[in-house]
Amino acid sequence: MKLDEHPGLWMTTTHRALPGVVIERNKRRSRHGNINGPDLLPDLVGSNVTDDVYLITQSDNEIGWRKWLVAPYCFLYIAGYITSSATFGLFVYYKVQRDLYPDLDQLNETSACKDVNKSSLDYQRQVHVQDVASNWGIYTSLAVGIPAIFANMLLGSSTDKFGRKFLFFLPCIGTLIRMIVTVNGIYFDFNLTYHLIGFIVEGLTGQLFTMLLVCFTYVADVTSQKGKQEP
Repeated sequence: MKLDEHPGLWMTTTHRALPGVVIERNKRRSRHGNINGPDLLPDLVGSNVTDDVYLITQSDNEIGWRKWLVAPYCFLYIAGYITSSATFGLFVYYKVQRDLYPDLDQLNETSACKDVNKSSLDYQRQVHVQDVASNWGIYTSLAVGIPAIFANMLLGSSTDKFGRKFLFFLPCIGTLIRMIVTVNGIYFDFNLTYHLIGFIVEGLTGQLFTMLLVCFTYVADVTSQKGKQEP
């Protein structure tokens, strides 16, 4: 920062300024107890007169056009995630039915709004298929949810150090791997246990929760100071 661009500001020349610094204070007492340099800033809690204080600029510039791509990017990811998850749930029901009752092409559908013959063989088979399919839904949720808990604990705390960009791509990569595993498993008719591999990998990359985390963090980053309410 040039001094002629900000008249009246005193900056020390003994320390190199950080990028984006607007004020750098370096108070030092002389032999007579006087403070060298003007007192530009109030003392901070826990600081003393020998501390270097840096204030980083808060840019209120308009958001660039590339930053507007974040919203449709996140929307497409979430839409693809929800669509693929719902489709896989339907496939699990079909797969379980075909494995348990390969001689049946389709089970009769029943509704709670009408009388159901619970003693019929078709009804009992349908309940059995639903029960097994629900269990597989629990298995896939645990396979993706448990790794995601630990992944988000690590990824959320590392975003301030490594930046936000990699968190935008990491859950997409994990979901893409899960979709590839699922598509191959459906095409080659693998056992449902095979699909758990894709869900575990997706959980290790944070899954949907990491995308939401980085979206909220990014919105807070790009929101100007004028748009933030004082507590």
